[in-house]
Amino acid sequence: QLGDWGARDASRKAEELNVAELPETSKFLAAALPGIAATAAEVLLPGLPPGKLRVNRALVIRYDAGLHNDHMYCHDDTSLITVNIALNEGFVGGGTWFQALGDVGGTTVRVGTTGHA
Repeated sequence: QLGDWGARDASRKAEELNVAELPETSKFLAAALPGIAATAAEVLLPGLPPGKLRVNRALVIRYDAGLHNDHMYCHDDTSLITVNIALNEGFVGGGTWFQALGDVGGTTVRVGTTGHA
């Protein structure tokens, strides 16, 4: 078992797992985030030193289209910056999709208060 999956929100359209419960994923993020933070700070928050950015919450979001849990309602992340990283490919039936995300490891960085579903 990978940890304790819990309801993402009251809609129960997705489940979440805190990355802290995934040691290998935590190691990957620890290595990748300094570069992501530097890019994000340069593009989205000019003048903010990248070292001032901290991870507030790191989550894996899981959808199950077979149970009609295939999306979330429009929301924002109430953060300065949100990062999405593709964890699998060939997924159909819902979830978060960005054309630019591409293959596994593809990343998007955006202002966290941008509404999305």
